[in-house]
Amino acid sequence: MKAFFLCFVVFLIVSCSSSQDKTFSRVNVDKYYRETGVIRYFLPTLPDWANVSEHYGCHRKKAIQYLNVKNVKESFNLSYMETLQLQYIYNVELMMAEERVQKKASPTAEEKLFFKAFDSIKAGNYLFKTPTYKRVNFILVDSFSNDIKKLKELMKSSDMFEGRPVFFSECMRRNELIMFLKNNNVSLSGGRFLSYEVLGPYDSEAKLVGKEELNLSKFFSKKQTIYLYYTNQRPKNLKGRFKLKKQ
Repeated sequence: MKAFFLCFVVFLIVSCSSSQDKTFSRVNVDKYYRETGVIRYFLPTLPDWANVSEHYGCHRKKAIQYLNVKNVKESFNLSYMETLQLQYIYNVELMMAEERVQKKASPTAEEKLFFKAFDSIKAGNYLFKTPTYKRVNFILVDSFSNDIKKLKELMKSSDMFEGRPVFFSECMRRNELIMFLKNNNVSLSGGRFLSYEVLGPYDSEAKLVGKEELNLSKFFSKKQTIYLYYTNQRPKNLKGRFKLKKQ
């Protein structure tokens, strides 16, 4: 059933990006970006019913705008990490902008945000600051959501003093993740935050795989050792080399 669902979502993304529709008359979205063609750097937004985490099954409040990694890489020659950082900055800034005006951003506003995010990447100003510690403690917060006590104990453990903690969520946006941790009095000392805005349906070689994934080995330095902290089963969409630390 899960495989069927994933295939259906892939079919939806591909079909939505097609210029043909036998039933409905389609709007020529390229008109909105006549000057820059920014639309080619995005995939269609997932419908509300499909905006869920494959592993946790949680329904997200807001669908993100996936980048067309292949087109971005060809145009700007960005690395895998830089491309995901670009998507991360763009989505976080877009959501903040829409919340300020309480309405969906216009195509012109989206275009400006895209190039603002791109300029940040080229200047090396990332929203997610990669830890410099040799050890990275990558914590799957969603896995601990029903046992906050266990998460608090983990943050007090000796492991957390040996490396920088990175809090990651597939269910919550960046601001939701930070508020969730603060509201539950989880120690955030030295912590960094990653959320589902960084995920995408491409692998580290810019090949469309049809489901969200993140290659941790390509996202962090080769000199760093990544420890993955979780309960129950770990998400299979996290790729790369890391050491499992089941709690």
